Amino acid sequence: MQRTRKWSHVGPAAQRLAALGLSPTAIAGELGLDRSTVQRWMAAGKIEDTRTSRPGDPASPLAAAAELPALEWAPAIRAAYTLDQTDTKLVDLADLALSVAQNAKELPSIRLAAAGRFQSLVKHLATRIRPTVDERAVAAPAQAVTARADPRALLNTPTIQ
Repeated sequence: MQRTRKWSHVGPAAQRLAALGLSPTAIAGELGLDRSTVQRWMAAGKIEDTRTSRPGDPASPLAAAAELPALEWAPAIRAAYTLDQTDTKLVDLADLALSVAQNAKELPSIRLAAAGRFQSLVKHLATRIRPTVDERAVAAPAQAVTARADPRALLNTPTIQ
């Protein structure tokens, strides 16, 4: 099976988006490609591999902040990310869980439960927040993205009776 020549059309745009640190899913969405195509280009070395900066990876600011003492964790997260109101509350809860988990005066069972809660909150934060990116550096995509109909609009249409 012969591959299409998509690379010649969207390659430069894919390289630019990868240089900004966007995930393969985000790059694929911007360019109208399949995520596996973008991942294949990353594996082949055609574009910068951004798959390694996943949550939990040492290169991630979220993972790097986990190595900090409990008192410095929340300020480091607030400085590295743009947080909305929900994210701020999640950081506050995770900060409280971390301080309980590191408190030597607490029972071991409570410390263990707090450590588990901290871990789950950090995982949840990792799915919600992204590092701050200079918005001016993101230009318009090379291809126009087609608009899709909102499936919720079907629920609001009047029915014939």
